[in-house]
Amino acid sequence: MINSAKTMTQLTLFSDMVVFSSYATQIVMAFMMLTMIFIILPRATVSANRINEVLENISFTADKGETVAFIGSTGSGKSTLINLIPRSTTPPRAKSSSMEST
Repeated sequence: MINSAKTMTQLTLFSDMVVFSSYATQIVMAFMMLTMIFIILPRATVSANRINEVLENISFTADKGETVAFIGSTGSGKSTLINLIPRSTTPPRAKSSSMEST
């Protein structure tokens, strides 16, 4: 088809093919991102619920010079708890965590 056309027509056909493939790629990528949202959103919701469960009943005091260890399975909220100590993360609810440090 392209070989039998004139030079300007060849250029136009080639440009149309490039534009079409670019748009098609953008549409396919948009659907892939939408699919990933539907896959990741339920996982994030479950993880957030588990973290909130852990943070609801946390209360401890760490005296100066003491070593404290947090042990738990993956996703149990250990890192979230550590990030709460210097207040780099705010608790999800005002009453969900009461921690004292000296």
